[in-house]
Amino acid sequence: MKKIFYILSYLLIPITTANAQWEWQNPTPQGNSFNSVQYIDENLIWMSGNSGTLLKSTDSGENWEVIMLQDRMYVRDIFFINESTGWICGSGENSGPSHILGTSNGGMTWKIQHTQKQGGSFNSIVFANANNGWAAGTFTDILYTTDAGQNWVIQDSTLTNILSIFLLDSLRLWAATSSSSSPTLKTSDGGIHWIPDSTAMWTMDYHFLDTLVGWASGWHSISKTTDGGKSWEEQYYRLQERWVDIFMLDENYGWAVSGLGLIVATSNGGEKWIEQSNPATLGLTSIEFKDSLTGITVGDFASLLQTTDGGSSWQNNTQFVTGERLFGIFFINENQGWIAGDNGTILITTNSGEKWEQQISGVTSWLGSIIFINDLEGWAVGDDGNILKTTNGGISWNTTSSPTTLPLNDIDFSNYPDGWIIGGDVLTPGQLFKTTNGGNFWDKVTSISLPAGAYDIQFTNSEIGWIMAGNPSISGLQQLYRTTDNGNTWEIVLSNNSDTTFQAMYFLDDSNGWLSTFPALKIFHTNDGGSIWERFEAPSVLRSIYFTDSLKGWGGATTGEIYSTTDGGRNWKAQNSPMENPIDKLFFYGDNYGWAIGYLGNIIHTSNGGVSFVDNKLVINNPDNFILYQNYPNPFNPLTKIIFKISKASMITLSVYDILGRELKVLVNEYKTAGKYETEFDGSKFSSGIYYYSVKSKDYVRTKKMVLIK
Repeated sequence: MKKIFYILSYLLIPITTANAQWEWQNPTPQGNSFNSVQYIDENLIWMSGNSGTLLKSTDSGENWEVIMLQDRMYVRDIFFINESTGWICGSGENSGPSHILGTSNGGMTWKIQHTQKQGGSFNSIVFANANNGWAAGTFTDILYTTDAGQNWVIQDSTLTNILSIFLLDSLRLWAATSSSSSPTLKTSDGGIHWIPDSTAMWTMDYHFLDTLVGWASGWHSISKTTDGGKSWEEQYYRLQERWVDIFMLDENYGWAVSGLGLIVATSNGGEKWIEQSNPATLGLTSIEFKDSLTGITVGDFASLLQTTDGGSSWQNNTQFVTGERLFGIFFINENQGWIAGDNGTILITTNSGEKWEQQISGVTSWLGSIIFINDLEGWAVGDDGNILKTTNGGISWNTTSSPTTLPLNDIDFSNYPDGWIIGGDVLTPGQLFKTTNGGNFWDKVTSISLPAGAYDIQFTNSEIGWIMAGNPSISGLQQLYRTTDNGNTWEIVLSNNSDTTFQAMYFLDDSNGWLSTFPALKIFHTNDGGSIWERFEAPSVLRSIYFTDSLKGWGGATTGEIYSTTDGGRNWKAQNSPMENPIDKLFFYGDNYGWAIGYLGNIIHTSNGGVSFVDNKLVINNPDNFILYQNYPNPFNPLTKIIFKISKASMITLSVYDILGRELKVLVNEYKTAGKYETEFDGSKFSSGIYYYSVKSKDYVRTKKMVLIK
């Protein structure tokens, strides 16, 4: 079974890594788009992607370590010269600054070496040795370093749309641009002079074997040169394809991938290129082989394809329970929950999402909301007026009688057997339905006339409830309705204005409620049931909000970011969400267990409220030889081994903590000389769940997660 480990890596100054605040549950190992892949040696592989995503494997791709960079930069390229020393480059999220970062400890920590604040993106970085390197990109110059990236200087400003740099040796490099009006650049003196090459237009990538023989890929075609680029012969042509990356193992074997997801291979130097099958059917961005049989290609929407037969067959090693967009989520406790989404998707978990399984809904249209009143009885509603019910936890779902064929957007059973459903679309006036017998019959409520765009309903007791409805694109108006008499009458308590479109609604109780808005980024808050509203600044466009008490809450953004507040929404702090896709729904069970869902089947989870498990007193650099290994076995019951290695004599403490950071057991607390140590943890006195173990010295700290399952 493949193992996936999550690490949160900090930037700006070199400090220790920590366990991720939010972890991927679907897909695995992660769900963001990849941009680059590199074999460092026989077993070590690095990949980079969007929203601060790095993946590392030390066993040729059998297991992956997911590393999340705190600033969520789009990591366009990655380059290592050995297992310890490497660099990454990319662009900041939301048009933020572009960065070049370096590591000297195998990716445990990354340090910003260069920042370009005027936008753009560094797309490519290469190094000839430990000191000499080049970087370039979109709206950036070609930069050069002679001191391992400590300082970068401009070598050339001719082109500002460079997609890739190919390094043959310390003197010979090519810079590719896809522009139809600008030539690519090449140098034979290490970049002292970059010479325009007008023979190679529309180029996206190069691969040279020596000073004469090379290949170029780009718009429509793949070409070859045998005279160092003086002339090019077209070898393969496919209209409208963007051949974004090409890799030649030797004079015979090579592969190329396209932005539309095509893979082609040659075994005769390009005399013939043969199309290979892509099981992911998604756009690809990078490809590399370690020999004629074993290779990896990566791309859009977490595509991670591996082959052991030269590409005759590719296996997508990103594992999806579903790739459908997910809309509704509900948990009855910290372990058991359900999710609903597109194409009739219903998922269930009984272990907090460590494993999700598909249930058969019996419908193929989208399901927008799901709710349960216990571990057996639940409902889901969606398009075409579908109302589904289960009485056995979802083992079977049955379509029940519906009063409409309009889309049904939300369901509430907070006061069973009374229940509510709201429906309609962006053009059709909203409709409200009520049941008083547990959903056996639904009656249309005529005490309220709802506008189009009626999507949210929530009751906090048998009498008090709220509806958010309206389509600003048609009427310019949205309204929040309140009832205090079980829906017999409704009143408007809040309306939007020209700069506010309601995005999400959440009511904690009869008094406390919140709404998020766009394009004016605001949080509306009431603590008196909607009579008076305060306006706070929102950190982003929050599509979902959730509160567990009057102070503590979370917001999920269209950018995939998650923010938390501890003062009722007045101030928000970014958590380290790994998602790049929009978050459609947040759900928390208590203050610790939370889930976020959205596009492409994305599911992420936190077991500690999204708080990073780091000892702030010990945020200093961790050397390569201060190591805490993953416990084995993991998960375990009840015994597991913990191994750590220290490089110098020191007072060492090894402790076990719960998810709240409370110390449960001290395994080691003594002075130890340099060496490798092993100890055993006995979890027989503890309940099943997630625990952390941390080894500390005077100067260093390392922390990892383990799972006890009884």
